[in-house]
Amino acid sequence: MLEEIPLVCGSRQISDLETQSVEGCGLEPRRVGTTRRALRGAVRLATIAVTGMALAVASAHAGTKILQNDGFTGFGSVTCQAGAVEGEILAARFSADPGDYPFTIEKVLALVCPAGFSGFFVVSVWEDDGVSLQPGALLYSDIYQVTGADTSLNSIDLSLQNIVITSGSVRIGLELFQNYPPSVATDFDGTITPSTNFIYVPPVWWFSENLFLTGDWIIRLEIQTPGVALFADGFESGDTTAWSSAVP
Repeated sequence: MLEEIPLVCGSRQISDLETQSVEGCGLEPRRVGTTRRALRGAVRLATIAVTGMALAVASAHAGTKILQNDGFTGFGSVTCQAGAVEGEILAARFSADPGDYPFTIEKVLALVCPAGFSGFFVVSVWEDDGVSLQPGALLYSDIYQVTGADTSLNSIDLSLQNIVITSGSVRIGLELFQNYPPSVATDFDGTITPSTNFIYVPPVWWFSENLFLTGDWIIRLEIQTPGVALFADGFESGDTTAWSSAVP
């Protein structure tokens, strides 16, 4: 059973985007949900970005959206889910608006806790039918080093993996490569979105609410949609017939 540790996050939202590279190490990766079978490639690096600015930067690019279940705003209280052990997976299900398909997964964002503790997560992406406890086909899996913070999200760049979702839902899972700490935080707004938060305790998947969690995992997905790119002057269309060269 996970132990909930309330954390009070900073009351000041930082205005400048700050990123910090996380150092890699020589651990041998393994595949999600199995014993120590090797994953392809070396340990990858996550970066840390200030929460509020991470959202602002994402929304500034045309066709880029953030999918999230949590209500964390970048400051306030969250709950650090302690007690998780190696091999358990903390996961969230996401669906996009109908007009956003097909979309490409750009980044996974997560609030890792407690602050100052580093560790390793196996980051996995599955197809998802939007209903079942079990995920669908595994689309991607690799290991990343992460670092806990009070108000900043770890940013895991998947933009080069070409993970395209043509319809339906997708599930993102963070498997602990070691016992807690670190873990992933849940929001503290008093609600949990039903059937979208998961815990995998080998060999069984659970909805988080069935294990008495009361908050949504602060796990988010940055996606690239087929949206129309903005010109520098703010026009959203390439049709220039209505433009006027007259100066008022």
